Order: sequence, then structure tokens, then C-alpha cells
Amino acid sequence: MCVLLCLSATPAFAQQPYSTEDAEVAKPRSVKLSVGAEFDALQPEDTDHDRQTTVLTRVSYGAVDKLEIEVSAPVIYLKNAAEPNAAGYGDMQAGVKYQLREDTHGPAVALAFSGQAPPATAGATSGPA
Repeated sequence: MCVLLCLSATPAFAQQPYSTEDAEVAKPRSVKLSVGAEFDALQPEDTDHDRQTTVLTRVSYGAVDKLEIEVSAPVIYLKNAAEPNAAGYGDMQAGVKYQLREDTHGPAVALAFSGQAPPATAGATSGPA
């Protein structure tokens, strides 16, 4: 029965939820790993590439009760029939989420703060030369 159910499943053509859409946090001293892919057809007036594939890896760690630390890093692949394919890292993000209220007697509520760092560029240095 389980095999039949898995074989009859259809893909969900939807975007992964944002971390702020879910007020749940990782349990203390536990790790959550999620990997997802997004496939986009790009508009010709916006870029020289036809298609973009973004693979996003997100790692969340339950630091203490109700506090989660999260890091995510996308890898972006660009495809075009006229030019060579390109790939690179996107902006890395780091953040924390604190759960204020669980959903036992109403909606769950959490505060989330995050920041992002642009990827390193060719020729960039991390200190004085």
C-alpha cells in the first residue's frame, strides 16, 4: 500500500516555505537539515541566460529551549544555449529564531532576525595586502 501511494504521488510545484512562516524551532541540541531546488525560466529582457536552478541548503540548530540558529547557502546554476553555463554561490544567510508562544492555546508566535553576506568575488581579499 505504501509503495503504491509513493508511486502515485505527484510533484508539488511550489516554493519552499520561508523560515518566518513556521514558528516551530529545533529542539535543544538537535539539527534540522533541508535541501530544496527551485527551477526558474528567466525573462530575456532581464538577463542573458534562459534558465536558473537554485539549490538551497539550510541547517538549523536548536541552541537552547525555544532558540534556533540557522545558516543557509544557495548554489545557483545558469543555463543558456548561446553561452556557456555558469554556476556560483548566492548570498549566505544566518539568523536566529526565538519562539515566544507555542500553538497549544492559539497561534504560535516567534521572532526571527537574519542577515546576509554577499558571496566573495574574484580578486577580493579578507585583509590588508
